Amino acid sequence: SPAFSAQHAAGSASLSFINSEYEFSPRQVGALLRSLQSESCSERLRWWLAVRSCRRRPDRDWQATPLAKIFTVASEQSLLRRSAMVSAVHRQLRTKKLYVQDAFSVFDHDGNGVLTCSELFSAFQWLGLKMLPADVHELVRSIDADSDGFVSQADWLAWMAPV
Repeated sequence: SPAFSAQHAAGSASLSFINSEYEFSPRQVGALLRSLQSESCSERLRWWLAVRSCRRRPDRDWQATPLAKIFTVASEQSLLRRSAMVSAVHRQLRTKKLYVQDAFSVFDHDGNGVLTCSELFSAFQWLGLKMLPADVHELVRSIDADSDGFVSQADWLAWMAPV
């Protein structure tokens, strides 16, 4: 039954998470996000790192795995909003005949290699995407991997990658 299948997916993903595994399918990521949505991203990461430190596993960079979404996305709903936003940006970039990498350079008005909130807000306006400044600030906080307040090209490419 569908209910059993969903419960099985959530249970299996949760056990893999507890076992400090790194690789998760999109379905397992969704199940984990539903299971862990009451915990903050930072609390999830703190707990997982503490458990992993007790295990005899090679230390891999979790940020380069599907597991990263568990520590950077608050809920499955957030993941769906992100996916919709990324799709809208891709669609608008295609109408402007821009590649994702080239768009970053176009949006970086001062040429310093990072996007500010203002540059990103202007970029979204130019693309015809309606966003409030507060939404752009929240978006920058969510995709800024090093928490410096700017979107680097690596941040941009990671955010624009298919979910």
